Amino acid sequence: MATVSFPAPVPTPLPPGLTTGGLVFSALRSRQPILRQFEQMHRTYGDTFTVTFGRRKTIIFVGPDANQYILGTHASAFLQGTAVRLDRILGNGLIVSEGEFHARQRRLVQPAFHKGRIAAYQHVMAEETARVVAGWRMGQTFDFAAAMHDLTLTIVGRTLFDVDLADASNDLGIAVTQIARFLRFRPVSLKHVRLDLPGLPYHRFVQSKATLDRMIYALIAERRKTGEDRGDILSMLLEARDADGGTITDAQIRDEIITFFAAGHETIATALAWTFLLLSQHPAARTQLAAELHTVLGGRLPTTEDLPRLPYLEGVIKEAMRLYPPAWGGARTTREPISLRGYNLPAGTVIGFSQYLTHRMPGCFPDPLAFRPERFDPTRNAQHPPYAYIPFGAGPRSCIGSGFALMELKTVVPVILQAFWPELPAGAFIEPEPMVTLRPHGGMTMILGASTQ
Repeated sequence: MATVSFPAPVPTPLPPGLTTGGLVFSALRSRQPILRQFEQMHRTYGDTFTVTFGRRKTIIFVGPDANQYILGTHASAFLQGTAVRLDRILGNGLIVSEGEFHARQRRLVQPAFHKGRIAAYQHVMAEETARVVAGWRMGQTFDFAAAMHDLTLTIVGRTLFDVDLADASNDLGIAVTQIARFLRFRPVSLKHVRLDLPGLPYHRFVQSKATLDRMIYALIAERRKTGEDRGDILSMLLEARDADGGTITDAQIRDEIITFFAAGHETIATALAWTFLLLSQHPAARTQLAAELHTVLGGRLPTTEDLPRLPYLEGVIKEAMRLYPPAWGGARTTREPISLRGYNLPAGTVIGFSQYLTHRMPGCFPDPLAFRPERFDPTRNAQHPPYAYIPFGAGPRSCIGSGFALMELKTVVPVILQAFWPELPAGAFIEPEPMVTLRPHGGMTMILGASTQ
């Protein structure tokens, strides 16, 4: 039988935009951060524009239709080509793996994040948060964002390895902390210098990575020898089987553990920081949330059974992740020619999408800059277009730990808010900084005020 082949679309001129030099110059001239410049480009050029970094051009597509094309219906047309390659750190974990290997790993790992399994971690999250909060004092001023990183590091240590990473003498905790610092890079930094020389950040990273690898492999070997199920994610990965009875190799377990650490530590900590900033800026919402917590919890630690009974809490968290999504944007590389919004792009084209910009589009969310937790009230039947709200991504590469993350957020916020009301100092302004995650630039200084509980 004869077959007919169709020619690839003829490449079309790229959409307008700015070069790196123009972007930096514009930022310096207006004294606005780079993220604000991306917002300005969005306003100037519309939902599709080009950003040129040196010789590399990235086509930015903003909006739910593009998100659906890139992440959903045509996901197979793209490679996980990111502006910052994390494979040196994450190995071949779910964030960076491709093709059938990625699909198989996701099938193997998925049972570790079933609702019934992750519910077992909730009491750990509540207990660790209560332990941290017990050490705080009224009127204390500190970097709240840093405190959330320390807290989520402790929680991820308990849930991943069943070890206490808060112990300063714990070598595993020290190694994890060093790698976490390396992940929080800036566009211009000595961390980009890949020289393994004493004194350079990359040298500390190499040493910490070697320590982490040695200790994780030792934990894996110990668990395989004893067969002990300690109820943590490591135990679940060791038990994972596919339809053919296949298991996960030690190397792949290592990569997935590091991937879960990176995703479950940095992103959740960032989401917590922005949630409490918004509650500080919107006292009426905080008062309404406090009333719901008092009615349902009455001052005690939340349990898994309580979480479905806290709809306003869920709305607060989802609205915070709408305004400040920890994963603020992403990139892909076309593996084949594509046609999107009238632009015919050849294989090898780098394209970008942005949760941050999409979440703030008036066509998706009325009055998009307002903090309105009721947007997510299930009783109001509020609607937004498909793929308009994607804090955890979407499609076949959506975040496998989204349920875990939401459970942690819905557990940590009530424990803190029933003890203290973190407040921004008068006149303080926190600027979002787009790094690996959307972090508060320069930290987030807050003062512990009295809760109404």
